[in-house]
Amino acid sequence: MAVKRRYLDHNATAPLTKMARTALLEALEIFGNPSSVHTEGRAAKALLEKSRRQIADRLKANPDNVVFTSGASEAAMTLLTPFYHMGRSEVQFSHLYIGASEHPSIAEGGRFSKELISIIDVNQHGLIQQDKLKSLLMAHDNAKGLPLIAIQAANGETGVIQNIQEIATIVREARGTLIVDLVQYVDKHLIDINHFGVISLYYRPIKLEGLKELVHLFHVAIFLLLILLLLLVDKKKDYVEEQKLYHLLLLLELQWLIVLLKKK
Repeated sequence: MAVKRRYLDHNATAPLTKMARTALLEALEIFGNPSSVHTEGRAAKALLEKSRRQIADRLKANPDNVVFTSGASEAAMTLLTPFYHMGRSEVQFSHLYIGASEHPSIAEGGRFSKELISIIDVNQHGLIQQDKLKSLLMAHDNAKGLPLIAIQAANGETGVIQNIQEIATIVREARGTLIVDLVQYVDKHLIDINHFGVISLYYRPIKLEGLKELVHLFHVAIFLLLILLLLLVDKKKDYVEEQKLYHLLLLLELQWLIVLLKKK
């Protein structure tokens, strides 16, 4: 007797939905480079910016603060750096504080050396010990640079959900910057970044049943990742054009994400 399988590993990745597949086929018709000034390029650019606005609206964010990268790990590496530009000003972070149960891409610390990384303990329930966080930030020397804190909103293995609002309040009082990993959170909860009160957060559409890879096109797996660099992004620069990240694949992922967000 044949056994009918049930796929239950959606926290790792999800199958492509019919709506996402339809969006893929529609996006394939738009092949221009968004950086080009000809008709095809302008059409691609228009779709890109429309997608940016729709995603920002869904998350109650400013479209100027929506930045795309090739994957969640790249987002982490982009954000976990000691040096930022806020407008024309340079800001230095002298120490990184991460939760004890963070994803390996965060635990590696990005561009911070090991001696500049401290671990924030979690309790028996997997929640950040806020008193420990307060103690670490109170001992931080702001004269050497500001504190950067990275916390996972939801743990994909344990299901623990952190109280980001309370953590964000602690971080703000210490003049720190908070980065939030939403990869395991965004498809299960409505998101209002103003409600979170955080500085930066990111996620990827695989958790929303978008397409994981396009090996038949470019022999690489490209993931869309949303970073909301609130207060940290130089709004005068177009990061998508600057990075030139496989524009066609980005357009495809954007279309899938729009369809899936509408479905929610």
